[in-house]
Amino acid sequence: MHPGSLAVREWQERVKSIYCASYAQNEDAKITGAVLDALAEARAEALEDGDKAGCVYWAELIRAHHWGRKFGSSNVARVKRALLDDRVIESRLETDDDGNPIPGKHTGWVR
Repeated sequence: MHPGSLAVREWQERVKSIYCASYAQNEDAKITGAVLDALAEARAEALEDGDKAGCVYWAELIRAHHWGRKFGSSNVARVKRALLDDRVIESRLETDDDGNPIPGKHTGWVR
């Protein structure tokens, strides 16, 4: 194996991560792609920082990427509900005094 081949492969992976083919044909698909990409990146950072659950605060993600301005808040909220319903992402539930999850009471943290 050529000594520089590892560096070339790493460079190719970086390029592919930035310039990848997009299949999005409508607004929901574009939002979904943006959300999933940002969540994957944020989850990896959270795990690196020691958060075993890899959770991300949803409102911070929206603000950091300006999705409200770019796509419209109601569209982003609709996509989030769809991703939750399809179990592509999950939301952390609030807990009662005994530590049991309260159904339907979400904290704003997702993964």
